[in-house]
Amino acid sequence: MIYLNNSATTYPKPPEVINAISNAFLSYEGDSSRLFSGDSIDNDIISLARKKIANFFNIKKENNLIFTSGSTESLNLLIRGFEYQHRRIITTVTEHNSVLRPLYRVQKGSSIELSFIPCDGDGYIDFDVLSKEVSKPFDYFIINHASNVTGSIQNIEKIGEIVKHYNGFFIIDASQSAGAESIDIEKSNVDFIAFTGHKSLYGVSGIGGFYVSDELKKVLNPLKVGGTGVRSLEKTQPQELPFYYEAGTKNYMGILSLYHGVSFVEKTSIEAIKKHKNRMVQIAFNNLKNIKEINIVSPNVIQKGGSIFAFNVNNFTNEDIVYILKESFDIIVRSGYHCAPLMFDYIGYDKIFSRGTIRVTPSYFTTESEMESFCFAIKEIVGI
Repeated sequence: MIYLNNSATTYPKPPEVINAISNAFLSYEGDSSRLFSGDSIDNDIISLARKKIANFFNIKKENNLIFTSGSTESLNLLIRGFEYQHRRIITTVTEHNSVLRPLYRVQKGSSIELSFIPCDGDGYIDFDVLSKEVSKPFDYFIINHASNVTGSIQNIEKIGEIVKHYNGFFIIDASQSAGAESIDIEKSNVDFIAFTGHKSLYGVSGIGGFYVSDELKKVLNPLKVGGTGVRSLEKTQPQELPFYYEAGTKNYMGILSLYHGVSFVEKTSIEAIKKHKNRMVQIAFNNLKNIKEINIVSPNVIQKGGSIFAFNVNNFTNEDIVYILKESFDIIVRSGYHCAPLMFDYIGYDKIFSRGTIRVTPSYFTTESEMESFCFAIKEIVGI
């Protein structure tokens, strides 16, 4: 099998991730609460992972790094954790449904105002509109750092400067960018960042988390409350971080995978991973760009170093292409709107991409021969 759907979930995982989980289950017979790496509970895998990931994002206070099941839970906690009467939220048309649907939900029956920043055909936001919108009173601004449709990367340091100038909270959805792009919380003036573990951090599914600033924590309620292992006699959730947002049994195996996944990214380097993925995308682009039956999404982004090759084929449905690739060539790709429906109005929805796109996303483990096989398959399908 040739797997080219890494924007959804990376596959395969690094050997150190697989080995760590296997060894943990074998050594402790599945009792993940005993996953210690030293004599002190302060050195257990949760503490080690929290420190490592905080350092990875340049978070000064490691307890402000909270573990969740992933970006969707993190973003729901953010969006549903406020008192919403008379609030104004600014976001963008590039957002994933993990932002859009919670926003639409809280908008029902409340007086919140939603404003959307448009993007150009490549998926980059309009800074003139952003400056105009944030000059009016608002509570927070949410943006998708890296698009899973075009591969565009937003300039979060520049955006953070603008947002902070007007005293709003700055929120980043880093589902696609964590591990794929360098992120510095301090330089970007970030108040909240949601990340997921099973994509470019090379962890397993069902793990992720968020960072929350001290200022935002003052007005952000937990999504769930319950056991924390401390202050069991109290009727209310402990206010200290990370306990305030981490009720219930943690995903120890997921956190273990995240620790080793981040270690892999650090050892390999984000720059090396980006360079390899773009080289794989360039193989597809150079092989298929001159075929008249193929419409490529945002070639400018690809040539700038993007890691997504998205397209469709004249006279074929996207679903047919995906099916043929799987059944005839054993190649896995993704088709559809990629849970970012608003964006298609800005990248040629009415003209070319009204059917969504076929998305090809290699990983650091994808080989040149695999990309050549994909190109060969597409040429076979269109009759070349």
